[in-house]
Parts: sequence; C-alpha cells; structure tokens
Amino acid sequence: AVRAEWDRRYADRGQLWSGRPNGALVAEVAGLPAGRALDVGCGEGADAVWLAAAGWDVTALEVSGVALERAAGHARDAGVTVGWVHAGL
Repeated sequence: AVRAEWDRRYADRGQLWSGRPNGALVAEVAGLPAGRALDVGCGEGADAVWLAAAGWDVTALEVSGVALERAAGHARDAGVTVGWVHAGL
C-alpha cells in the first residue's frame, strides 16, 4: 500500500521535488573527503546524484519505483553511478 501511494504521488506530477540537492546536505559535507553514503528515501535522486558527482560511493533507497526510474535517469544524464535499491523501511 505504501509503494502504491508513493508511486501515485510521483506519477501524478512530472517532477515532485526541485531537482537540486538539499542545502543542509551540501553544507554538512562541504570540506569532507568523499566516502560512502546511504540516501534513505532518495525520491527523484537529487542528493544521491550530487554526492556521486562529488566522488561519493552512493547507495540510494526509495519505496517508489516511479521515483527510482526518474532518479536513475538523472544519474545517467549526469554520467554518475548510484546503487539504486527499491525498498521500503
């Protein structure tokens, strides 16, 4: 039921989020050496893609398959690799 609800939310709109990484994330990792990151509830993938572009090894988890398809497309467009996991918590 949770997957279906989130899939509907994403399917109803061409884009649910801004497509830009969260400012708090950007501020928190500024100056840190790239490492491994887990993005739980990654949505359309802006944070995961941004981290991967900065050299991080990213695994991103999302309950919505619709959102994950969009996120994977953004990663392809950016030329980065993210480990996408379709799952809920």
